Amino acid sequence: MSMRCFIAIELDDVICQHLGALRKQLQTKLWGFEKGLKWVKPHNYHLTMKFLGDVEDSNIMDLCRACDRAAQMHQSFDIELGSVGTFPPAGAARVIWAGLSAGIEPVKSLYNSLEEQLHDLRFNAEEKKFNPHTTLARIKLAETGRKVSEIVANLHTLPFGTQAVEHLTIFQSVLENDGATYNVIHKAALK
Repeated sequence: MSMRCFIAIELDDVICQHLGALRKQLQTKLWGFEKGLKWVKPHNYHLTMKFLGDVEDSNIMDLCRACDRAAQMHQSFDIELGSVGTFPPAGAARVIWAGLSAGIEPVKSLYNSLEEQLHDLRFNAEEKKFNPHTTLARIKLAETGRKVSEIVANLHTLPFGTQAVEHLTIFQSVLENDGATYNVIHKAALK
């Protein structure tokens, strides 16, 4: 058996509430352009460190130990979410995201340690440059994506909040008709 897994930094309730308020603001501005737009549920907001895909049950304990080793290389630190953007940054958006305005370097350092530890377990290194963010919505239609890009480019936001990063979390992602459900498999504590 296998589980669809990813490793993330969980976001606290206050940040998720602020991001949920941003979602409502964007939904109002995008009224009439909802076709092809799928919002992430606010309780599912997180900063993805590494998407792993299907992981065999027999490899889960090794994965947990690798995350523990990576986490123990770092002291806890603070992050602040305070920016919004789209992927790609030009043209029709395919993703709306919220990003870090503080704590980027410690997150990247933790990511690098995680990649090193996972390499020994034969998880491929990411080909794209790591850009820590939380996904707010995914967009399937170019027409909707163009409108989203225009609105997000003119959006003025305030910081969504600051929190301590004290652990990494391995999640199982279970795909369902109304979106994914995330189950915690393991928490790897930072020093």
